Amino acid sequence: MSSIKKIIIILILLSPAVLFAQTVFYVSPKGNDANRGTQIKPFASIGKAMAEVRKTSGPVVIYLLKGTYYLKSPVVFTSGDSRKENEPLTITNVENQKAIISGGAPLQNLKWKKYKNGIWQTTIHEDLIFDELFVNGQLQRMAR
Repeated sequence: MSSIKKIIIILILLSPAVLFAQTVFYVSPKGNDANRGTQIKPFASIGKAMAEVRKTSGPVVIYLLKGTYYLKSPVVFTSGDSRKENEPLTITNVENQKAIISGGAPLQNLKWKKYKNGIWQTTIHEDLIFDELFVNGQLQRMAR
């Protein structure tokens, strides 16, 4: 068999792999947006992954690793995020790991004090406006 025929056969065999190639980005709450978005060096935010998706053609998958993703702002999809036919965008978790996307804000290092009549109070240093408070996953009634 001639070398040209061998090259043609190899190209035919490899073409399905090229047709189904996709770009993959990984995101982890423990990641860093300065990373490249690989499984070993994931991004920290869904927003950073979306920024990279907007610069990428072809099918794209964003894998969310285990953890809670606290959004500082909503993830907004616009007409500019529309993909070409056969170039889908998939956002999914990794191998059934529990990935939670939260619009809440974690409050750290609070110093709770008893007030009166079973009421507890603390000072919050962040500039937040909220109407629901969860402590250890339980919704709390808030004083008004």
